[in-house]
Amino acid sequence: MKQYTLITGASSGIGLEMAKQLAAKNFHLILVARSEDKLVEIQKELKSQFKVEVEYLLYDLSEPNAAQDLYKLVIAHNYLVTGLINNAGFGNYGNFVEASLKQDEEMIAINITALVGLTKLFWC
Repeated sequence: MKQYTLITGASSGIGLEMAKQLAAKNFHLILVARSEDKLVEIQKELKSQFKVEVEYLLYDLSEPNAAQDLYKLVIAHNYLVTGLINNAGFGNYGNFVEASLKQDEEMIAINITALVGLTKLFWC
């Protein structure tokens, strides 16, 4: 069975660079992000350039139960995840009082809840 490294926030920035670096070292990857167009493009590029397996899962980690649902999706696809890069996240700038509660809750969901949940589910 092929082993995969799962990377959240894989469609840009550090997550994308990690995907490129790992693909160059012959790691098979599961890319997770919210932008399917970008994921498809990255998948094609990495598979072609490095001849590794690259799968993607379109997922929004700010959603309720995101970690559990993503974990179930990985299991349903029979992917063997042996590495996890919890890269998804964002930060707000500006006056705390002026930021919307919804945006704060999404930030907590991605930066804390999903990160802890995925780590616990994949490694415990």
